[in-house]
Amino acid sequence: MSVDATPRDFITTRLDALARWAESGSMWPLPFGTACCAIEFMAVGSSRYDIARFGSEVMRFSPRQSDLLLVMGTITDKMVPILKNVYEQIADPKWVIAMGACTVSGGFYRSYHVAQGIDEFLPVDVYIPGCPPTPEAVLHAVMNLQQGIRDGSFRRGANQRPPHPRTDDASVTELAPPDASLVAYSTSAAEVDELPVRRLRAAVGQAVLGTRAWRGDLTVRLDRAALPVVARLLRDDPELRYDMLLDICGVDYLQRTPRFDVVYHLYSIATGHRIRLEVAVPEDDPTVGSVTAVWPGANWFEREAYDLYGIRFLGHPDLRRILTHDGFGNIHPMRRDYPPGLRQPFFQAATLPIAERSPIGETDVEIVQHPTILNIGPSHPATHGTFRIVARMDGEKIREADVELGYLHRNFEKMAETHTYHNMIPYCDRLNYCSSFMNSSGFAMAVEKLMGVEIPERAQYLRVILSELSRIMDHAVCIGTNLMDMGLISSFFYLWNLREEIYDLLEECSGARMMVSFVRIGGFAEDVPQDFRQRVEAILEHVPPVLRDTDRMITHNALARDRMRGVGAISREDAIAYGFTGPCLRASGEPYDVRRAHPYYHYDEFEFDIPVGSQGDVYDRYLVRLEEMRQSLRIVAQALEHLPGGPVIVDDGLVALPPCRRSTASTPISRT
Repeated sequence: MSVDATPRDFITTRLDALARWAESGSMWPLPFGTACCAIEFMAVGSSRYDIARFGSEVMRFSPRQSDLLLVMGTITDKMVPILKNVYEQIADPKWVIAMGACTVSGGFYRSYHVAQGIDEFLPVDVYIPGCPPTPEAVLHAVMNLQQGIRDGSFRRGANQRPPHPRTDDASVTELAPPDASLVAYSTSAAEVDELPVRRLRAAVGQAVLGTRAWRGDLTVRLDRAALPVVARLLRDDPELRYDMLLDICGVDYLQRTPRFDVVYHLYSIATGHRIRLEVAVPEDDPTVGSVTAVWPGANWFEREAYDLYGIRFLGHPDLRRILTHDGFGNIHPMRRDYPPGLRQPFFQAATLPIAERSPIGETDVEIVQHPTILNIGPSHPATHGTFRIVARMDGEKIREADVELGYLHRNFEKMAETHTYHNMIPYCDRLNYCSSFMNSSGFAMAVEKLMGVEIPERAQYLRVILSELSRIMDHAVCIGTNLMDMGLISSFFYLWNLREEIYDLLEECSGARMMVSFVRIGGFAEDVPQDFRQRVEAILEHVPPVLRDTDRMITHNALARDRMRGVGAISREDAIAYGFTGPCLRASGEPYDVRRAHPYYHYDEFEFDIPVGSQGDVYDRYLVRLEEMRQSLRIVAQALEHLPGGPVIVDDGLVALPPCRRSTASTPISRT
């Protein structure tokens, strides 16, 4: 055949190049997300970024259907065996992208429970720096991987560097013993003549070892033997009614005798009063009675104090570790003589007691007939990498279930012991990464109360505006991810886009989309941009139509209602007994809102309603959050209308750094 007769409608290439081209254009990613980076990754699927343009649209949550493992967020030592198991189930050729500082190197979590980069145990193809990286950075990483596969520089994983040696001790600083003044204050006392103190002295007499009241907070030191009597008295006395246990925590004074305190934070919804109980326990016998029979919510709190401090709660129904892994043995890492970053070896997931003990309320015959034990998470898309559930099933009915936490235990408390108040603001941003600004604002408020600092009026109004916008973002995530777990994917992405305009505002204010670190003790890092008012007004116009559309799509959607109504119903009494707060408490019928009960930043001057549910189920929690988003818009509009001028941080060099003085004059630089 002559050259002129050769067909011209075909191309020539090598088979391996064709295979690489096909692989690069049809990757099947498995998203393994645990924290902040996972939230930013979700944005790439929305219409603004649209990862579908790059051939990576179809997310697979089964490793055997995937060839690209996207690891996002902090990976704790407890999660390592799970992640390795997922990776090993992916067929070759397979690729790994590490997204974010925590995944790449452990980030700033030099913690006893955090892997210092996934390449300690997995080979990695592409690293994405940032904390968290932007969605654009994720798309750039995908394109880099695709290009590397196409040009042969990534040869079926052969380019992947072998895992580097494990960092056994990630500590970067040593813990000093508590200051002598702090130890002295821990046992200080002053006569307080308040009703709770009078009731307690009448009931247990000399078991009240001391009292003090400071900045409106009452503290009572007790002999540990009197705790069971005191707990019931405080809850059941009709004039006291401390019906809500907010927290139980341990404190290690190291050089004090007795060494430890167990601290109980109680609150009365009826009276709005708080009380703090301090119970000292010695190092050689760190025991105290359990209060789970009084406040069921104490169950997990007591397990945490046992896990981290080694304090044993006598009479606890199930005292075992809750956050750290079994590799710690008899070690309790929150004790002050334990290095902050000293990690312990861990190789396999724990077996929960549900797989071992007899079922509740059933006969042996039924056990034999229905022995199914089902594991859900932590890599399941509905558990979001933070916990796992082990359920004993009878057909499709759950007869018994147990929960294992700690897969995202990064231990902010241990990090706080090695940082100043200002240094802790970036950590607080990451406590709840769906509304980071609110976390750092709450932390700053506590420190400001401790220091007796009142921030400027303008800073107060700005904190209200940005906090309420953050609340809207947070509720959008709660509703959207819930809908996604029910299979309503379109509604999830529609709500997700709502966040982007608020992100744009936060980024303009602080330079960061998600982890803003914009708050400072005493106010703000700097004032908001000149077009702040116009930007907020645009958000106030954009959000209501989205909420109306969500209401129309979901509230009367038969599928959504059937999957939410009557599911997870919590009564008002149980919600209070277990220490519920926020929308979950209000959905159960209790109209408690801290902005009304203890107003701050002029909340008592704003007009807004408190939505309350009647059934306490998933449907009520959805409705409460949806309505709270509308009420937040009302608050933002009022705060914006009355936003004053003036400074945004206190003029006190003991609290805040003075403003930077920028010189416009050029200064020659010496090269000698």
